[in-house]
Amino acid sequence: QIFLGLLGPGEVLPLPTRIVMAISSFLAGWGGLAMLVSLIGSAFGISYYYKTPKGRWQIDTLLLKLPIIGSLLRKIAVARFARILSTLLSSGVPILQSLDITSKTAGNVVVEDAILKVRAGVERGENFVDPLKATNVFPHMVSQMIGVGEQTGAMDAMLGKIADFYEEEVDTAIADLLGLMEPVLIAFLGDALREPCVVISERSATRLSGHIVRGAAPVEEDQRTRRASVMSLVRDLVAALSAQDDPLLGLFGAFAYDLVFQIEDLVQKRARET
Repeated sequence: QIFLGLLGPGEVLPLPTRIVMAISSFLAGWGGLAMLVSLIGSAFGISYYYKTPKGRWQIDTLLLKLPIIGSLLRKIAVARFARILSTLLSSGVPILQSLDITSKTAGNVVVEDAILKVRAGVERGENFVDPLKATNVFPHMVSQMIGVGEQTGAMDAMLGKIADFYEEEVDTAIADLLGLMEPVLIAFLGDALREPCVVISERSATRLSGHIVRGAAPVEEDQRTRRASVMSLVRDLVAALSAQDDPLLGLFGAFAYDLVFQIEDLVQKRARET
């Protein structure tokens, strides 16, 4: 309700702001408690179901099929498989025993089952590549590279290269995922708080108007003064949001407050460099 009194006749808050306020009101009342209880109950239910063989298989299969997350989990599984198997083979551990150990560290029952199928095929006298391709779990490139390593007698070295490649892919994927989350949050926050931005302290507004009207300082000094004034306005706004009793606005305010200080540090660092 802190921004409604600032609106003129017939004016309404932007839709993202109304959505945030509605969610905040819902979470602040009995709805938030009901959602918390539901989440805790769902977590216990999924955890119990995951302990059953059928539940673990279904959930692990679903995780590998999820967009973005599934691809990331598959890359992690391939990197772990290649790294552990390469280490064991280079240490002189027999291949069947190495596959047994590797399957137990897969972290996903679907990948574990695929490795055990490869072990069964090798035990029957087949080569390593054919049962690996038949599982449809590992990428085709991995099967080809392992096949080359098997033919040249350097499977451990080839597995090490596969592990290096996929570990780098995992690091890149995680960095990209985190990088995508930040601008989305910033864009939503900026749109949701577009109208509330008029609520700034009178002291900061007076400072800014005084600096702009004065206009007698040199260009560089005037730019630094205006930039400092604007940053002061933003700090006052996000500090006011962080102090609100509304939990969702307080969360957004805290996030923006941290972001403002990061931007200010970066600006000061570049100013010192120039």
